[in-house]
Amino acid sequence: MDLGAVLLALTVSIGLKIPIMLITANLIYKMYRSTHASPPKKLWAVIPKENRQEFKWLYFSLIAFFISETFCGVETWILMRSDATMRAIHALSSSTGMGLFAVGLYLLFNKKIIFYAEKKCVLNKMCKGCTLLAGETCKFNSTVLIFGTFIFLAVFPPFFVSTEIITADPTKFILPFESVNRWYEFTLIPLLKSFDPNYKTIGVAFFLPKSTQILENKILPGIVGIIVIAGLMLYSSKKLATKLIGLNTILFGAGMLCYTYFEIILNRLVGDLFLGAIGHEIGEFVFLFLLTEFLTVTFKPNVQVIPNP
Repeated sequence: MDLGAVLLALTVSIGLKIPIMLITANLIYKMYRSTHASPPKKLWAVIPKENRQEFKWLYFSLIAFFISETFCGVETWILMRSDATMRAIHALSSSTGMGLFAVGLYLLFNKKIIFYAEKKCVLNKMCKGCTLLAGETCKFNSTVLIFGTFIFLAVFPPFFVSTEIITADPTKFILPFESVNRWYEFTLIPLLKSFDPNYKTIGVAFFLPKSTQILENKILPGIVGIIVIAGLMLYSSKKLATKLIGLNTILFGAGMLCYTYFEIILNRLVGDLFLGAIGHEIGEFVFLFLLTEFLTVTFKPNVQVIPNP
């Protein structure tokens, strides 16, 4: 009675994942051209030289995202079963990408809106003069330290989340067509097994390994804890350059931790691997949409294409 779950899985793996990978690959190419192509070529976006250092963080975050999706695709389309190694690479790539994205997004906002530690810092309206540039402690120093401490404390709840294997329950998606279900069970499955004796039905092949959950709920939060502590120590420095590196380090850890909470919500709180997979792909679609909108609005090209005579 797995046919309903199979159709749902095919919808996710073909209807959602393939478009996500194509959009991501296209976006990576367009981001690359935005910094390497030159007028009068028609560009999707134009990244000024003064923003390219910050832009690289977003660019590499998208590459990490594509790597994670590639290994997820291998697991889905080639192995056709859950695989601990593929899931581990997916988790490491995704969490790293989210960390890079958090830093890149902040740096671009800082370059265009915030101007932290500069004379035109947006916070100067409240501070009435930058104490940081005067060689003293920033008036918002405690705020950043509290934020970093909050991220560090947020590392601990995932340690208490169960890491027991989660198996898919295809019985929730049984089709109300007995004849179709019987055809699948007694005709199609035996035929598939005649071609591949190791073929497993989706209820057996689709599961969340314990090792993956240990990585996502224990190891990654532990790494984030170390990163955040290092960031807090760097931010506590009196040297401005070191302080800014510390702030970026804290943000990188915060981005990585978001991945752990994202997976916990989808897999543990939703309580269904099939619905969690749909939520995962929809979340990735939202991410790509927001990134595209942000880049096209922020770096909209003003290049006039010169027509051929």
